[in-house]
Amino acid sequence: VLTNAYPIGVPEGLSKSFLELVEQGEVTQDWVELYRQAFASFVTPDYGTEVDYATLPAQPTPALPATAYVGTYHNEFFGDIQIDEQAEGLVLRQGPQQIEFPLQHYGRDVFSYQPVGESAWGLSGVTFTIGPDQKATSVVVENLNVDGEGTFTRVPDE
Repeated sequence: VLTNAYPIGVPEGLSKSFLELVEQGEVTQDWVELYRQAFASFVTPDYGTEVDYATLPAQPTPALPATAYVGTYHNEFFGDIQIDEQAEGLVLRQGPQQIEFPLQHYGRDVFSYQPVGESAWGLSGVTFTIGPDQKATSVVVENLNVDGEGTFTRVPDE
C-alpha cells in the first residue's frame, strides 16, 4: 500500500489487515486503530503542551511598559529577532524576511504568538527575562526552543 500522505497508520493497518485475512481467513483486530495509536506520537506537538496560551489567566499580571521588551535579540543558531511596538501592541519580527507576528500578552513577561509553517502546531510562548534595570535581558521563543536553542540575548543599544 503506497500513499503520499502524512504517516497516521492507515496504509500499515490496511496491509496488516489484508495479510491477516489472506493468511488466516479473518481479521483478528482493528489494525488501523492499533497503528493509528502507534503513529500518534508523530503528530504530537513539539511545543505548546505545558501551557494553553489560548486560555488567558483569569487575572493576568500586567506587563511592564513596552519599552522594557522592545529591542533586538540575538541567537547563534537562529540569528536576530526584533521586538517592536506598534499601535496594536508588541510584534515579533523573525527570519530572513523579518516576518511580523503580533504578540498577545499572557501574563507579566509572557506573551504568545502563532507561528507559521509545517511545524506550527499552535500558539507559542515568548517569555522574557527581566534584568535589574527593568528591561528584558533575554527572551525564550518556545517553538524555537524544542531542542534548547530558542534563547535570544538582548543586543545592547548603540
